[in-house]
Amino acid sequence: MSTTTYKCPACGSPLLWGSDGVKCPGCDNEYKAEDIQQYAEALEKNEQPSRMEWGGFENHPVFSGEEAESMRMFNCTTCGAELMTDQNTAATRCVYCGSPALIPERFEGDLRPDAVIPFVVSREEAEQKLRAHFHGKKLLPDDFIRNCHVEEVTGLYVPYYLFDCKADARMTYRATRVSTRRRGEYMYTYTRHYYIVREGAVEFSRIPVDASSRVDNVLTEAIEPFDYNALCDFQMPYMSGFQADKRNESIDSCVPRINQRVEESTRDAFRDTVAGYATVVNDGAQLNMTQGDTRYVLLPVWLFTVRYGENSFPFAVNGQTGKLVGELPVDKKKYRLLKLKLCAGAAAAIFAILSLLGV
Repeated sequence: MSTTTYKCPACGSPLLWGSDGVKCPGCDNEYKAEDIQQYAEALEKNEQPSRMEWGGFENHPVFSGEEAESMRMFNCTTCGAELMTDQNTAATRCVYCGSPALIPERFEGDLRPDAVIPFVVSREEAEQKLRAHFHGKKLLPDDFIRNCHVEEVTGLYVPYYLFDCKADARMTYRATRVSTRRRGEYMYTYTRHYYIVREGAVEFSRIPVDASSRVDNVLTEAIEPFDYNALCDFQMPYMSGFQADKRNESIDSCVPRINQRVEESTRDAFRDTVAGYATVVNDGAQLNMTQGDTRYVLLPVWLFTVRYGENSFPFAVNGQTGKLVGELPVDKKKYRLLKLKLCAGAAAAIFAILSLLGV
């Protein structure tokens, strides 16, 4: 035989049942019996684990014999990366390390993409965006624009998985509202405690995850989003003049990353519905994922390698939208000078405020 102890939502002390309701001997709060029953049921549900399972990964098409014959795969002898190009490419450079490479083998038998977004931004437009990005950066070394060199510009179809799913979620929160009242010479503060339950469903469509470990996930996530309404059925002519990276991440290996994105987005969506409280603390979350499905696609990315002195700086441009991401070098002297100016400005502002207050 099991027993149940009901605890105070405010302080956690065991509750005492009486003829007039429920009272906490620890903090003297009083509750209605039906409210405590609902609270206990909510806590019991919080103990149920989340379920996030995916299925339907085994139905992707494969390259036809004709398509496989028209593709070539090469392994970079310097860094080991695998890339695929069309049949007309006999020599190229590795997009990752810049080494020249011949293509001795035909590509055979790998997973065929479901769809592709063609390049919209041309090489010239991408380079213009990169050059324009250099101007107006006050912390750049003075000689950077004059002495930097764009060593590699590569139009690359990066492999992605697009995940669709529906998340049935249940979130609980502890919240408070605070009010004050004056009675005579005294100010009284009243704190009301609330236990909030939110339940609902969130549908996700085409959440992208980079399927290549060789492309920096920071870059590929930073150039999002793509307009997936422009997805076309995969055809080999889209490969002409560009390179395509071969996926080396399985769907299963990408599931933890997609689960994290789904869970964070769901938490944010539910949290936005809890407003009007002084404090809100998440108390529990269950997330059950259903209707999980995925597609394998190629998305257009321009990759740049900018050389300055002995250092290389990678950049990426979304080949559809033109969004550019990447890090630039920082002149340490300019950075220290800027910090001194900011500190001096803050000190002057504080001194002015203290002077006004007569301190």
